[in-house]
Amino acid sequence: MKRYLFLVVIGFILSCGETSREKKAEQLSAASSDTAPAKQQAEALPRTKNEPPESTALKKEFIRWQRDEIQAQRFWAKDSCYMGWFADHDYPASAMPWGFPDLSEMTFSYADVNSDNVVDQLVTFSPAQCDGGNASMWTKFAILTVSEKGKYITKSLDIEGLYFPGGQGEEGFYHYDSIGNGVIYGTHYVFGKDDGHCCPGVNDFVVFDFKTRKLLQGRKKKGQLY
Repeated sequence: MKRYLFLVVIGFILSCGETSREKKAEQLSAASSDTAPAKQQAEALPRTKNEPPESTALKKEFIRWQRDEIQAQRFWAKDSCYMGWFADHDYPASAMPWGFPDLSEMTFSYADVNSDNVVDQLVTFSPAQCDGGNASMWTKFAILTVSEKGKYITKSLDIEGLYFPGGQGEEGFYHYDSIGNGVIYGTHYVFGKDDGHCCPGVNDFVVFDFKTRKLLQGRKKKGQLY
């Protein structure tokens, strides 16, 4: 009986801790913007066993970012992401023919990347190429949401250069894959002159320090690794 009561108490304490973290995440999200439609979408998504209590609020921020990108015509909504739509409509010459894949095709990673004791989120995905073809085969977006000054900030690591400018190395290019406490993990690709479009000759695991923006592990230059 004592053991049973002990387990019940421990379970209650852990549950309270998760609820507190979830409420804190909701407060940060509420400070970002009006996200009522995004909240409904995020709450409809199943939370996997490995996702933290903050994941629903963080996904809401990502969905809000998606909405803003579509409104700005930097991405296209699913109902207009096909070749026929582009043939029948005018769109800005600077616009890229990219659409969002389903959320189930995206990768969500969680950790305290900026070391402020609040869980952050990195979402990575390859865009749908709405006008057909595979020219964007090696295009990958990494969208980071971090807590900053009492609210969430969401930007693309690749396009807006929030923390790492352009994703370019001394040679080749980087894809950001996931986050850890204080670090971002990725892959460094380099195409050699004899490599096919499918298969870069260099494929290195890399680690960036989030605070200093420096490469901690990976290819420093050709033929030399950290």
